[in-house]
Amino acid sequence: MKISGNSTGSCGENYYPFGMVMPGRNWTAASAEGYRFGFNGKESDDEIKGDGNSLDFGARIYDPRLGKWLTVDPLMANYPNLSPFIYCGNAPIAFYDPDGKEVKNAFSYIIKSAEASLKIAEAHMLELEIKFGSLDKKSNFTGTKDEWKYVKTLKKDYESKIRNVELIKVKEEIVNNIIAEWKQESSILFDHANTMVNEYSETVDLYVSVANIFEKEDAPNDGMIGGYNEIPYFETSVDGKVRPIGLFGVNTQQITFEIDRDDREHFELTTQQNIKNHEYGHFEYMATQTAKYKAYIDKIINDNRSYKGGHNTDDPSGQRANEYGKLKDLPK
Repeated sequence: MKISGNSTGSCGENYYPFGMVMPGRNWTAASAEGYRFGFNGKESDDEIKGDGNSLDFGARIYDPRLGKWLTVDPLMANYPNLSPFIYCGNAPIAFYDPDGKEVKNAFSYIIKSAEASLKIAEAHMLELEIKFGSLDKKSNFTGTKDEWKYVKTLKKDYESKIRNVELIKVKEEIVNNIIAEWKQESSILFDHANTMVNEYSETVDLYVSVANIFEKEDAPNDGMIGGYNEIPYFETSVDGKVRPIGLFGVNTQQITFEIDRDDREHFELTTQQNIKNHEYGHFEYMATQTAKYKAYIDKIINDNRSYKGGHNTDDPSGQRANEYGKLKDLPK
C-alpha cells in the first residue's frame, strides 16, 4: 500500500467512493472510443468482470465493486493494523494507492491526477465541438446563447487544466534535478534517505516538492533559498505503535524546497547542498524517533506553543537538522 492524493476518473464516468461506476452515469466521447482507463487513471480489463470492474494498479488487481484487492498487499508488514486486502485504509475519499519505495518526486504522483482530469475535459470539449461546430467563434457556433455561455465556461476550465499540467511538469523536472544532484552531492546521506525505516523496520518514504512563494521585486535570485516541512501528524495503532502520516499516507513525509521567482520563470536551479541535508535531518528524526517526536509535538500543542517549522530551541528534529545542515555527507 502506498497512499497518495485524491481520486479521479476518466471520460465521463461518475464513481462511488471505492471506484465502482454509477449505473446510468457514464459516457465515452466518440474521440475516446476504446479508452481503457478509469478510476484513479488505472487501466481497466473489461473482459474479466465487465466494464470498470477490474482495475490494474501495477502491483495487483482491484475490484471497485467490493472495494478490495484480489491479492494481499506486498507491503502488508508495514500496516499490521490493517487488512492486507482493503483499499486505502478504507478512506478512498482522501487517498488513492500508487506504489513504489524510494525518495519520490511528489509531482510525479500529482501529475497523474491532473492529466486524468485534463483528459476528461478534452474529451468533453471534443464532444461539444462535434455537436456545435466551432467553439472558437460565436458566429460559427450552432447552439443557443445559453449554450455558448456554458461552452465559454468549460473552455476556461479546460485551459486552466492545461496550464496546471504544464506547471506541474515544470515542477516535476525541477524536483528530478534536485533529487539527482542530491544523490550525487551527498551519496551516503541520500542512500540513508532512500532506504529509511522506522522503529519497527518499516519503510518510510520521503516525498520531495518545491514551492515558488517569493513574488516581491526584492526577492533574492540565487536558486534554492530555503526548505521547510509541515507540522507532522501521527497514527497510533491499536498495539501502541506510532507512525508518521503525511499527505501521501502512513509512513510518508514530505519536504518542500523554496525556489525563487527567477528560477520559476527560467526553469534553472542552483542547488544548495546544506539546505537539502538540513531538511534530511528533520526527516530522519521524525522517521526514526516517531514516538518521542509525537510526545514532543503533543507537549508544545498542550502548552499552546508555535511549531516554528521544527526550530524551537528544544525541538530535537531541529537540532538534528542543524547538525546535518553543516555536513557535506555522512561518514562512510
